[in-house]
Amino acid sequence: MNREIERQLFHLVVGTAFVLIVHFLGVKETFYFSLALLAVGALLAWLVKKGVRLPFIHEALQRSERGHEKGIPGFGAFKFVSSVSLLTLLFSDHRVVLGALLVLAYGDSFSTWAGKNFGKIRTAGNRTLEGTAAGMLASFLILGLFFDPFVALVTALLGMLAEYLPFDDNYTIPLVSALVLTLLLGAP
Repeated sequence: MNREIERQLFHLVVGTAFVLIVHFLGVKETFYFSLALLAVGALLAWLVKKGVRLPFIHEALQRSERGHEKGIPGFGAFKFVSSVSLLTLLFSDHRVVLGALLVLAYGDSFSTWAGKNFGKIRTAGNRTLEGTAAGMLASFLILGLFFDPFVALVTALLGMLAEYLPFDDNYTIPLVSALVLTLLLGAP
């Protein structure tokens, strides 16, 4: 299996796990959990950087890290979990956080998968029109299970267009999605 596809599958699984944590434990508890996970991750990254070979961690990092991230062990995971921390710090409505995490987990994963496998029309950066469309569709379908069609559509479209902002999409996708949901749902 392609490393980027494995990475996106991991992204999808971890994102789904955070959705379940928010659903069953709550937003505040997810914030604390994500901070604890960041602390454990920082310790593991420090150990790896010092040359300690942690069997499962070493293999996972070898399989999932992109070339430009090799200097900082677990940097991709750090960005994902820190985006969850930021999201759960800034937004307290569980519907908003759940929706934003769904777009991050499903939309971003499917956009990368479709873009790598079927992408022909290049857009800004390393993105493809087919990938963006797949991310929007995946986001719309998963959001449609929880929100009315209009809310799901607008959130999916704007959330996935946030990939094009000049910042890491692990942050832009959930934050834009959360802002859209806050406005559309009239959430606090």
